[in-house]
Amino acid sequence: MAGFILTAGWCGRRDGGMIFNPNEREVAPPHSRLLGGVATPFLPQQKKIGNSIHTENNMSTNVIVTFKSKPEKLAEFVNLLNQAKNDLPKVAGCKVFRIFNDVNDPCTFTLVETWASETDHKKNIESMVASGFWSHLATHLACDPTSGYYKEL
Repeated sequence: MAGFILTAGWCGRRDGGMIFNPNEREVAPPHSRLLGGVATPFLPQQKKIGNSIHTENNMSTNVIVTFKSKPEKLAEFVNLLNQAKNDLPKVAGCKVFRIFNDVNDPCTFTLVETWASETDHKKNIESMVASGFWSHLATHLACDPTSGYYKEL
């Protein structure tokens, strides 16, 4: 059921009100999304992230990870995150991968990931450990990362 939706700057009302996306600075009728400036239909389980629409289902696994890089390794760490931002969406099971940087602490980053399953996410972690990527990433960290699996309310 549609109803009130608030995701990635989108807000829709069941009463026929308009949807406004402050990131795109455009308005679209309810039950549509702007993609490249064109209003396109969407389903309630879809979310606009960047310029693409991602379909969510109740079986998805959401992972939130927070990293704190060493100040002297910040530029290198950002490069590693950008590499992950490019590579992870190509990994089987990865639906969404977003990186957020704390506005008050440039060394703190939060990753928000959506995977088809917890198993897919764990397979990716095992692959990163086996390849040595995780060990390399850890040399850039000021402390151990925090992470967890979350359900959307």
